Amino acid sequence: MDSGWIIEWAPVFGVVSTFVIAFMQWRISWAQKQIAGQQQRIADEKLQLDLFNRRYDAWENFRKSALEVERIIREISDSSREIIQDRKSLLSVSEIMEEKTDFKGALFQMKMLFGQKLIGEKCEEIYDFYEKEVQDLCQAIADHNEERVKISYDDFVRLKLKSAKIFEELDKSILNYSLFR
Repeated sequence: MDSGWIIEWAPVFGVVSTFVIAFMQWRISWAQKQIAGQQQRIADEKLQLDLFNRRYDAWENFRKSALEVERIIREISDSSREIIQDRKSLLSVSEIMEEKTDFKGALFQMKMLFGQKLIGEKCEEIYDFYEKEVQDLCQAIADHNEERVKISYDDFVRLKLKSAKIFEELDKSILNYSLFR
């Protein structure tokens, strides 16, 4: 048996095997790059979904806080005669807007997650509207003025329609903002 051909072809086998190994390494690194790209895309989509969920939760919290303030305004208005006659103490505006409902916290959360532009400004407009109504109602009761309480509540009902339109606009804006950012 002549083993001389192995020695003659050894450099060729070395070169070929080096190219084969280099190709296999390139193929593995290319596959790793593809996998890394997919992982990055999945991570981006997960981040977007998490942000959407946080924004949606903040929006739900803001709406619930607004509804809670409305309920409190109705209760105060309905019981204003008894409060005035019995000289009961009324919660302060800050107690109603912050402690009972955490409306201010909900507003802060909306501005933080959506920014100050359109959505933050509209949420602040809604908050200011409710805060003013609570202040007017509390002041009318503190002044023992039942007629002003009635006017204040009637104004609230009328302005609530405007607020409902703003909420409707915000629903659309928030959905668009959350899905496409």
